[in-house]
Amino acid sequence: MFINYINLNIKPVPFLIITQSFGIHSGLPKKVYTGKTYMIAANLDEEIFELYTRNKEYSDTKRTLPSFPFSLKITFQHYFPKSKVKFEAYAAVDNIFQLFYNPDTSIEIDKYTGEEIETSTSLDFEIFTPSAGIKINF
Repeated sequence: MFINYINLNIKPVPFLIITQSFGIHSGLPKKVYTGKTYMIAANLDEEIFELYTRNKEYSDTKRTLPSFPFSLKITFQHYFPKSKVKFEAYAAVDNIFQLFYNPDTSIEIDKYTGEEIETSTSLDFEIFTPSAGIKINF
């Protein structure tokens, strides 16, 4: 399931706009190991290294956690009627829920021993991003 972004603009007073943006993104398919572990021997600088590997493919049933990106923007604006100049200043924070993200664990193969080890998965979506700016139109 994937719901892109739903935007909601709130204008409590004429000079202030609060914009909220929310989305729902289902988890991505996880890679799982299939078959047996293979050992590869490599000869580097007269030394033999044993490296282990295993085939990976995407699972139809295992998925990463869903993500809920939420962004908030507060805009202050003023229009100067006789000069046709519009001034706008804003502060925004993207992906606020990223602060509460807890990564899934996954199984990886240790390439030096061939054993299965539990690791954290990498981030699947954008990082927490604060921003601010000024805009002048004339």
